[in-house]
Amino acid sequence: MEFPRPVWLKALVKSILPPRYQRRFQRRPAAPVTRLDVVKLPVQNQVYLEVYWKAVGLGTGPSLIFNAYGQEALRFDCLGPGGHGHITLVQPDGPAQDRIFLPEKTIEAQIERALFELDTNLVYWLQRNPDARLRRLRVDRDALQKNLVTARDLMRTYAERAIQATLVSQS
Repeated sequence: MEFPRPVWLKALVKSILPPRYQRRFQRRPAAPVTRLDVVKLPVQNQVYLEVYWKAVGLGTGPSLIFNAYGQEALRFDCLGPGGHGHITLVQPDGPAQDRIFLPEKTIEAQIERALFELDTNLVYWLQRNPDARLRRLRVDRDALQKNLVTARDLMRTYAERAIQATLVSQS
């Protein structure tokens, strides 16, 4: 259950915090997100990859999440020109800056980038996570690499769906 915030609290926050930080306290409706065909790939105890088909305002395509201890540590949304990654860092600048746009423009190239980041740079990103458990996490490399191969196959299947959806919308 969500309790209403007192009016005086809102006034206090506005009087103390600079405007760029005030947005953290604003309630915004969540953008509609559709996650379809979710597949969980267990890596080790409390660590898994999640692959699914995503449809949002920026586009549609496959997404890949690295989840540990119930937290989404990294997520890559391979949506074509709107493709981006979400990386939880120790000191984010705010809710709108929690994603980096991928330089790759095609869904296929973004899939390879996402897999590269998880295979090569996962330790780097985890060491910058605010949760100490994730910073100390030692991932089973063999299990991760095995699941990345499966994730690639699933994401390519979902990418075909994105291409078909684009062709249908253009006709």
